[in-house]
Amino acid sequence: MANMAAPDTNVLDADAPPQAPRASLWRVVCATMAAPGEILRRHAAALPAPVALTVSGAAFAIFFAQTAIDLHRGAAWDQSAIVSAAVLAGTGGALGTVGVCLLAVLAFVLTRPFGGSATLGWSVRAFGLAYSPTLIYGICGLLAQLVLGWPAALAFGVTGFLWALSPLHATIAELAGGRMWPATILTTVIGGVLLAAWATLGLGGLR
Repeated sequence: MANMAAPDTNVLDADAPPQAPRASLWRVVCATMAAPGEILRRHAAALPAPVALTVSGAAFAIFFAQTAIDLHRGAAWDQSAIVSAAVLAGTGGALGTVGVCLLAVLAFVLTRPFGGSATLGWSVRAFGLAYSPTLIYGICGLLAQLVLGWPAALAFGVTGFLWALSPLHATIAELAGGRMWPATILTTVIGGVLLAAWATLGLGGLR
């Protein structure tokens, strides 16, 4: 019996959606903007959950940093302003990791009655990767702020956030066994919660 393979103890990933060979993180991030449903279905399970949540964490950290820079336009950047902006970016990072993870768990629980086969582990990974558009838009917006002096929180940050609703919808639809109406409702609610969190913690964080 020495040749018998050890049983798979990774309960979270049992019966996960089929996965392709592991691709590089940045390749997955960029491809998610073009074909979110297919890319997340094939590659989300292949990436470790902390790596996937790094995407959403970095996306929200940059989004909140953009907000801080915009709110300080025309004001002096003293030590207090820099610390305040750093704290705000850290708040965004926490929202993008802990907050997104908790919302992924909630979505997984709420979609169980619909019979989807995706696992909790896949849900957390896919939720993190769903904010790939927010990350890409955030990087472009931050460069536009620092190099060209453009305001970016609305033009780039919010736009990237709204674009992320498409892969988020595809993720929740997968959790719900392909049913669109629960995916649409949950995507709207989760998107509204995160946008309200940005308005409260981001826009209100420096007042």
